Amino acid sequence: MRARISPEPALLGFLLNEPMHGYDLYKQVHQQLGVVWTLGMSQMYAIFNSYAAQGWLRTRTQTQGSRPSKKILELTSAGRRAFEAWLDQPAHGLREFRIDFFLRLYFARVAGIASTKRLIARQISTSQKELETLRAREIQAVDGEDDFNRLARSFRIQQLTTILKWLENNRADLIQSKSALRMTGARKSTRAAEK
Repeated sequence: MRARISPEPALLGFLLNEPMHGYDLYKQVHQQLGVVWTLGMSQMYAIFNSYAAQGWLRTRTQTQGSRPSKKILELTSAGRRAFEAWLDQPAHGLREFRIDFFLRLYFARVAGIASTKRLIARQISTSQKELETLRAREIQAVDGEDDFNRLARSFRIQQLTTILKWLENNRADLIQSKSALRMTGARKSTRAAEK
């Protein structure tokens, strides 16, 4: 699974509670996550084809009388596991943080406070380890190090420092928000039915 380097498994999260038509899912992604991540309709369908080949999704046809039939996307148990594995991974560096972390945060908040706290704690720990590694390399750097490596490392250190400060300063807002309640009721009823 390419989950750690790709935000694409976020699409599976919209199918946790119920099967959806592809266009409805596309609208949900843009309404809920458009500020963080945009993708084209053809790109989304290509992802779905890949996920179907991996056994994460299956499609069924829904007839609509005289109108053309719809293809409904359903999450498989393997797809649920793939989504949960993706959700449990922290983002590494700014590139992943600016998209993947926020996509994971959206679904963690839907799942509840405990899930959100776990995600944030894991993200802080991962970012701190990355920062410590870069600072250790900075200390070990030789006097003749080229400017490119020094500047790139300095930039990464400042990025990670900013990420950590932002996570700490906004922890309470990240954990609990009225917007986190959008899917919570449906999700709780689904989990109760599964038990």
